[in-house]
Amino acid sequence: MAQLIKAKPNHRKAYFEIVKALEIGSYNAVILLGLRKTGKTEILKQLAVNLGGFYHNFKETEISFEDTEALFERGETLLLFDEVGYLENFDLFFGTLSQRAAETGKQVVINGSSYGALKQLGRENLGGGRSHKVELFPLSFEEYLYFSGRISGYGSG
Repeated sequence: MAQLIKAKPNHRKAYFEIVKALEIGSYNAVILLGLRKTGKTEILKQLAVNLGGFYHNFKETEISFEDTEALFERGETLLLFDEVGYLENFDLFFGTLSQRAAETGKQVVINGSSYGALKQLGRENLGGGRSHKVELFPLSFEEYLYFSGRISGYGSG
């Protein structure tokens, strides 16, 4: 079920925003929003490698709603769920996500290809818990400068 994931050395700004939200510890769930092909999956994989989280892609490995509880029984405290729209009864999953994470002492980062559905979830409380929304846009000019080596970090001018 787990995958070996190689992280790239550079990170998008959204990666650092997610790390900061997780470090604060006020959020049981972080929702990563963004258009298709903007790098959401890559960010989740980088988080798995760098923070010791468990990554699961619901599009690549189908799992029933009933079997999702086993994901919360894993030893990792950070769970990264990719393409959550492919989960059977995903609306039920979202309804209790934050509560299940809190009960098990986990933090969860989710994303999916359905931008509209996830954006709506960002407005809701995910089962009464607190969630943080991070939006990933296409590469900004500052990110372009960073990735091309013209600047050494974000905000470094």
